[in-house]
Amino acid sequence: MKKIIALGFTSMMLVGCNATTTTSLDCNPAQGWAALGQSVGQEGKSVRNFDMYKNSCSNLSNSAQSEFVAGYTAGIRSFCNYDNGVKVASEGLPNNNACPLEMRESFNKGYANGQAVREENLRKLRRTQQARDEIQTASEYKGIGG
Repeated sequence: MKKIIALGFTSMMLVGCNATTTTSLDCNPAQGWAALGQSVGQEGKSVRNFDMYKNSCSNLSNSAQSEFVAGYTAGIRSFCNYDNGVKVASEGLPNNNACPLEMRESFNKGYANGQAVREENLRKLRRTQQARDEIQTASEYKGIGG
């Protein structure tokens, strides 16, 4: 029993160590600030992500923020459209409202439609699961009663 507890504790420590290493910030990204900003925008994250770098990196270049924002602008444009709204919602991801007002309406319409499709698919899945469970229960009952 003690070995199981020790193994569980060791596993949690390793997971904890892994989590802390993935959150460290690269204050000089190899791909450049514009590419990093574009990636953040394409993921639908907030432009405020750059604030983490400002707060953690003392040696930021003078152009880092403007390059990040330029890349972010391109990335968020590719993210904030109807089709991507459908995709995000159908995958069950939250709407982070990262889209600028001028692009938000199209994204939100797609998101609403994607949610409706997802909910309908989940209802169908539940009905199928319920029917399968009923068939299984009936066959088990039939086997018992003989």
